[in-house]
Amino acid sequence: MKPAFSQLIIFCRDVNTLACFYTQKLGLEVVGQIHPEWTVLKAGDVEIGLHKIDNADHTDRPSAKNMKMVFRLSGDISQIRQKLIDQGVKMREVKDFSSVPYFICDGEDPEGNVFQLTVINT
Repeated sequence: MKPAFSQLIIFCRDVNTLACFYTQKLGLEVVGQIHPEWTVLKAGDVEIGLHKIDNADHTDRPSAKNMKMVFRLSGDISQIRQKLIDQGVKMREVKDFSSVPYFICDGEDPEGNVFQLTVINT
């Protein structure tokens, strides 16, 4: 059996805030919604499910900060990074490792979940 990765679910306190962040800042598309508990976003071949939990539920679940979503983009990563910073997104510095053929830059969503932008180094 070879499973195919199809969806990542992020447990969060405010589904709407995260849905707005990922649609407005990264351009993902909402493909399903049960307001206000659940939203599904399309990110290429993978869906991101945003699942509302309250503080009591959150204490017995692993922290989402133990994962990182990676989004592959094209364009100038420095310009992309600056555009997000101008929109109030917390972004780290662009990194370029000689052992990999791409630039990376990490950022944080409104609940502190880390995401990474990856752009092929041409």
